[in-house]
Amino acid sequence: MNDPNIEVILTDPHELHCFKLVFHAKPETPEGIERYPLEIFLHTTQAIDLFSKLAAQLSNYFHQASDELIRIKTGRKP
Repeated sequence: MNDPNIEVILTDPHELHCFKLVFHAKPETPEGIERYPLEIFLHTTQAIDLFSKLAAQLSNYFHQASDELIRIKTGRKP
């Protein structure tokens, strides 16, 4: 999956220490107010920490979903 509304940019190709994340929202609100992209700069250690936390949350989600499917298939009570 490649969401065009999310960019990850290496800020200096010679130094692998800083990333820029850019989140593009819809260009305008229903009221006609223009939105600007949200830019977040991360050091490599922060990016690794973010990936780790995202992976942990996804793992928790899949664990809960798997438990729910097993409960449904076996008729086990929660």
